[in-house]
Amino acid sequence: MVSWDLSFDPIASTINHQWIWEQGGNYFGVPFSNFMGWFLTVFVFFQLFALYLRERQNAYSQVPTVSREYWLQAVVFYGVTALNTLLNMLTHTTNETIADATGVLWQTQDIYVVSGLVSIFTMIAFTVLSLMKIAELPAAGCNVVGQVRSELSAN
Repeated sequence: MVSWDLSFDPIASTINHQWIWEQGGNYFGVPFSNFMGWFLTVFVFFQLFALYLRERQNAYSQVPTVSREYWLQAVVFYGVTALNTLLNMLTHTTNETIADATGVLWQTQDIYVVSGLVSIFTMIAFTVLSLMKIAELPAAGCNVVGQVRSELSAN
């Protein structure tokens, strides 16, 4: 989520004004606290879900297998979202000066290029890694939950 937010928040908030950061921030008008907030929120949700799964481990000893396509849905959606930010960088070639809510001036071309670069080295990199992991799964069906549980119990 933080990678996603790093990639699109400056465009969505500073250029498109979909929301406004009244106090502004150093990352093209976006405050550092926004990214820390996303990080902590996602961390808490993942930890709560991990605790839930640990408590339910015995109840779900027989998890049905699923195909690679099941896992591909989320990865493809994430990758397409990343490509959107990259396309912004390639298609928005005019450079305008805009101001955020605090009056700080930004160059739109700088925002598009940095958002595209961040997208390449975070979201697209995570997409490629995920696709590589999915390719390693058995073709007939994948019991990833059981596989993860056995790896966790081994550690």
